[in-house]
Amino acid sequence: MKFFVILAFGVLLLGCAAVKNQNVSVSPTAGVYSIEESKAVALAFVKSDSTFLFDGLSLKEKGYEALSCNGCYAFFFEFTSRYQGYGNRSGKVITPYLTVHGARIEVRNGTVTSAVFDNKWDALTGTEFG
Repeated sequence: MKFFVILAFGVLLLGCAAVKNQNVSVSPTAGVYSIEESKAVALAFVKSDSTFLFDGLSLKEKGYEALSCNGCYAFFFEFTSRYQGYGNRSGKVITPYLTVHGARIEVRNGTVTSAVFDNKWDALTGTEFG
C-alpha cells in the first residue's frame, strides 16, 4: 500500500511537471477533484507560466477559496520577479526592479479556467487588461 501511495504521488508530480500553461490538469483519484489535486494543478500552472519561468523567485501559497461548483477552487499565490513586466521578456529592454506579483488561479474540475496576475495580466492569453 505504501508503495502504491508513493508511486501515485510520483505520477501526479511528473504529470504536473510536464504540463504547460493552458488546460493544466491532473486526473482525479475518486471522480471529484480534491483540494490537494486542484492545488497541484494551480501550482504547476504558476511554475510553468512564462512570467514565473523568466525570473520568478520565492513562490508562496497565500490561500484558497472554494467556488460554487463541486471541485472548483481559486488559489492565491505570490512570487517575486527580478524585473518588471509579465511573460517572457527576452529581447526587451527591461529595468531590474524586484516586483511582487499576486496570482489568482481558478481550477474547475482539474482544469485552469482563469489565471490572473496582479488583477491586470491574463496568464492564459498572455495579455494585459484593465
